[in-house]
Amino acid sequence: MKVNIDRKSNNEGVITINLEEKDYKEAFENKLKEYGKKMNLKGFRPGKVPVGLVNKMYGRSIKADEINQKASHGLEDFIKQEKLQLLGDPIVIPPETPLDFGDQKDFELKFEVGYVPEYDIPLTKKPKVNYYQIKEDKDLLDQTIQNLKDQFGDRSEPEKTAVEDVIYGELKSVDGSITKNAGIKIQDIQKKGQDTFIGKSKEELVEFKIDKIFGKDRSGILGNLGMSDKELSGLKGDFSFKIDSITRLKPAEINQELFDKVFGKDAIKSEEEFVERVKQDLEKSNEVEQRNQFFRDIKKTLNESTKLELPREFLKKWLKNGAGQDTKIPEDQLEKELPDYLDQLKWNIITNRIREEQSIEVKPEEVKDETKRLFESQLGQNFPTEQKEGLLDQFADNYLKENEGKNFSTIFNSLMERKIMTFLEDNVTKVEKKVNHKEFKKLLEG
Repeated sequence: MKVNIDRKSNNEGVITINLEEKDYKEAFENKLKEYGKKMNLKGFRPGKVPVGLVNKMYGRSIKADEINQKASHGLEDFIKQEKLQLLGDPIVIPPETPLDFGDQKDFELKFEVGYVPEYDIPLTKKPKVNYYQIKEDKDLLDQTIQNLKDQFGDRSEPEKTAVEDVIYGELKSVDGSITKNAGIKIQDIQKKGQDTFIGKSKEELVEFKIDKIFGKDRSGILGNLGMSDKELSGLKGDFSFKIDSITRLKPAEINQELFDKVFGKDAIKSEEEFVERVKQDLEKSNEVEQRNQFFRDIKKTLNESTKLELPREFLKKWLKNGAGQDTKIPEDQLEKELPDYLDQLKWNIITNRIREEQSIEVKPEEVKDETKRLFESQLGQNFPTEQKEGLLDQFADNYLKENEGKNFSTIFNSLMERKIMTFLEDNVTKVEKKVNHKEFKKLLEG
């Protein structure tokens, strides 16, 4: 058997396997004998069917199986020998003339392959990555406190809407392109548009031009639509809103009752302490968002600076054919999703190499400890102190065994990503930049 590769480029090639009769003859004949021993055929004693008759009846399929098996093993051994890091699976190239597994003795099979080319990760020069720090924002602090007052305030369901109400229902564009369940805070609508929604009853349909009524900043008005600020601000034209329910909010007073509801009984004793605690919690939340954005920027910087060209057309063909699955991907969906797929694939290749070169590993006990930590943070003080460790062990063991090992893999991958990011954080140049909260939100959307 001869195997060789024709490298069409630095990331694509065609592997050709040439099989002569001597490469498969012995195995083929042995299979014929095995079949003969197992066959029960009228006129012959069990296990005594002549090899020639077996060949006549089943020889083509047996030979086809043997050829495919030899080719598969040859392909696998060649890939290991050449140290090819394949992307996707080899794609069979149909022969110019159909293979004849009856009389044909020599066979040529070809496979199209895509693989990872040689590349370097540019960490020696410590690439610059922006680290955005959110400046103290009084407006955000005031809004957060107001949200807490609303959250823990009193609610009623009036017959008619007023400016202080929140209405829930179906937001729909007249052209039918958008239909969403939404909540609208009337007081957040620009003043010239508030009258459109005041004095309305349940089941009433309100019609309006969204760009005339809502203005540009709609994130505070239309919550939980699953749309970015940019998408919301781009909505134009005629819309309707069918009111399903009306909720009137009476914000809570800033007093001990509110302090206890938000932070626990007697944890906060004064308005000054309350404001300071909200501020601290905001800062902690900002720190998490800042680091997440920093890691996203590390990924983007490394992906852009690493000269690693993936076999785009090969992967496109492989994905289009179902990527080893039964269902094929529609062309329009493939074109839309391919850039993100290639971007994530490139990142996986880079991080896998870092993991190998830096010998970064996650041990099973680390996975269990992280699982216990997650349970402890979720359940908080609900654990009896004397039983805490035993219960955490039990919860963690059960959780990691569930879902056919997928839970274990999820925690494992999360820890591995965290370790790789810690390594990368030490090997890039952090450039600190101050931004306000609105500017930071735009970065998240970008």
